[in-house]
Amino acid sequence: MDSSVAPPGFPLNNDMIGQWVIGMNATSQETTVTIEALRDMLISDVLERWPAAAAVFHDHGMACVGCAVAPFYTINDAALVYGLDPEALAEQFMRMIQTAGAG
Repeated sequence: MDSSVAPPGFPLNNDMIGQWVIGMNATSQETTVTIEALRDMLISDVLERWPAAAAVFHDHGMACVGCAVAPFYTINDAALVYGLDPEALAEQFMRMIQTAGAG
């Protein structure tokens, strides 16, 4: 990654990037995600990485797709707001991810 994209005065190098990306395998560029990590992911990040996640939100009548707070709320936060079990919701997302090929 080009260090010119980092904020001024903030050098960016590959070692730092590797520490920031959860589950990233630097040699293969494959990613893995755990239920715990998924529960802590922002809704907007989940939708960007796995567009099929929109169906899971819609199945629960959740208005997360296109919501103004999606960049600030985690999957766990959304589950609590909608009165859902965060673990069960995360498991549904995991099944969707596995079906989609772990994107």
